[in-house]
Amino acid sequence: MLIGNARKKAGIAAAVILFGIMGLTAGCGTTAQKSNAVSVKTMKVLQQDVSVSHDYSGEVQSTDAVAIKPRVSGSIVEKYFTSGQAVQKGQPLYKIDRSTIVSIRPRYFLQGRMWIRPGRLTTIP
Repeated sequence: MLIGNARKKAGIAAAVILFGIMGLTAGCGTTAQKSNAVSVKTMKVLQQDVSVSHDYSGEVQSTDAVAIKPRVSGSIVEKYFTSGQAVQKGQPLYKIDRSTIVSIRPRYFLQGRMWIRPGRLTTIP
């Protein structure tokens, strides 16, 4: 029986060694897998000073813009704001030469400082 036990132990040891070798060599096939590697250009790393600021040319556009359209035509004498300045509703923007004003209401006509319409007088503000 001692001899039978020794044979069993030797058989088990041989089986463990055989399965161990099979496990180690299982990934060693002859077919090569395709690689999805991307070719990239590399550069040598240099230690040097780097510029902190850069100059670029471009155009800046506002997200909010308002078209200004006159209600009367005439020559502009004075401008009451600077370009890009915020303005308030009702704030005068331009001064128009009163002698060249053409009314949007053709029923009225200008005489001196008065808008004249048959039957009614209106003062120019």
